[in-house]
Amino acid sequence: MIGAGVSRPLDYYFWMKDWAANSGYALSDVYCPIALDAQFNAFVAAIPGGRVYGDDGTVISPDNCLIWEVSYDWGNDPKKHPIFLQNNLPPPAYVPGNIVVLTKVGASNFYHWMYDVLPRIYLLACSRLPVDKYVVSKDLQPFQFETLRAMGISEDQLIHSGNDFHMEAERLIVPSIGFGQKWVYHFLRSEFLSVEPRPTRKLYVSRTQSIGRTLTNEAEVVAILQSLGFETVYPEQHSVSEQAKLFSEAAYVIAPTGSALTNLTFSSHQTKVLELFSPNFIVHDIKRICGYGGLEHHSLMGVGSRPPKYEGIPWYWYGLDDITVSTSELIAVCKQMGL
Repeated sequence: MIGAGVSRPLDYYFWMKDWAANSGYALSDVYCPIALDAQFNAFVAAIPGGRVYGDDGTVISPDNCLIWEVSYDWGNDPKKHPIFLQNNLPPPAYVPGNIVVLTKVGASNFYHWMYDVLPRIYLLACSRLPVDKYVVSKDLQPFQFETLRAMGISEDQLIHSGNDFHMEAERLIVPSIGFGQKWVYHFLRSEFLSVEPRPTRKLYVSRTQSIGRTLTNEAEVVAILQSLGFETVYPEQHSVSEQAKLFSEAAYVIAPTGSALTNLTFSSHQTKVLELFSPNFIVHDIKRICGYGGLEHHSLMGVGSRPPKYEGIPWYWYGLDDITVSTSELIAVCKQMGL
C-alpha cells in the first residue's frame, strides 16, 4: 500500500463506547468513564492501533471506521464528514507509545481551545494513563503554547498534525471533548484564575483587531461608553493569565459576541454583561458561561452587514457580519444594567 495510500473509512461509530463494545477487548481495558457530569458522558479511550488523520484530529478505529463522537465536523451528520469525500488516505506513519489526540475542529479558536481542548488534558489526569506524546494542530498560537506549558506539557512532547497528516499509534489515547460543560468552567477557573475576582472596571471589548464582526459605528459607541466610565480593551494583545486577571476585575463588560468573551469564565458573579449580535449570527456559548458563573447577561440585536472585503466571493459565513447597533437602544440597555 505504500505510495498508493490506504482506503478511507467506509463506515462510522457514532459513540466511542460503540467501538469499545465491538473491539474484542474488555471494556475496562479500552474505555475509562470519568464521572464529572450526570448529563454528559466524559471518558478516556485507549485504542490499540488507532489512527488519527488531518489537522482536525479525525479518529479512525483499527477496523477502519470513523469515530464520530471525537471527530465531529461542523455539521450534525456523520455521513457528511469530509473524510468520506476522500478517495484514499496517505499511508499512516507508525508511532510507538501512548499518543494522545488533543486537536479537533476549531481548535485554533480561543473559545474552542479553552472549552473543548484543554479539558481533555484534565480528563487524562483523571484517567492516570501514561502519556508519551500529544497530537496538536500544525500552527499553534502563543496562547495555546502558554496554556499547554501551564498544564505541564512541553513543546518536545508535541506532534503537530496537518492536512495530510496520518498517524497510527501503538496505543491512541482519546479523551472526550469538553463541549462547554459546566465542569469545564470550574476546571478553567481552578487552573488559570490566580486571584479572587474584584469587580471594579468597566470594559468595552473591541474587535477591530479581529477578523469580522466589528462594530461599524464603534466610534459612536465608544464615545457613549467612555462617558459612562468604560475603557476599551483588546484581549488578544495579552497573555492568557493577563486576560484572566483583566476579566476578574470587570464589573461591566460590553462587546460584540466573540471568543474573547470566553474570559468571562474568570469574572465575578457580580459582573454584568451586554453581548452585541448581528441577527444572522446568534450563538449561546457566552450566555451559558454567564449562567455557570451567575453573571447578569443582556443582549442587544444590531443590524448585520457583509464586510466590503467579502463582497462577491462565492462562499460566506454570516459569523463574519459586521454589526451596527442603535445608540439609543444601547443607552436604554445600559440604564437597565444600572449604568
